Amino acid sequence: MAGKGMGIAYETQRVVFAKIQRTYFEYLALYKEINNGSLQGATPFDQFYLQMTYFSKYQDRRNFGHSGY
Repeated sequence: MAGKGMGIAYETQRVVFAKIQRTYFEYLALYKEINNGSLQGATPFDQFYLQMTYFSKYQDRRNFGHSGY
């Protein structure tokens, strides 16, 4: 039974990762459009992922606007 539960947890995490990845690509497209086709200065995926998972979960919501994301 433990293996079956781990499969569900993995699938759930994979869905969450895919959603964050899709959001990142949307962010890059918008960033590129706003910056005349340039991605220079765009947030790297690892920082974006950390912000979307860890900081957005544990950070005080009142300070979220000050994080730059």
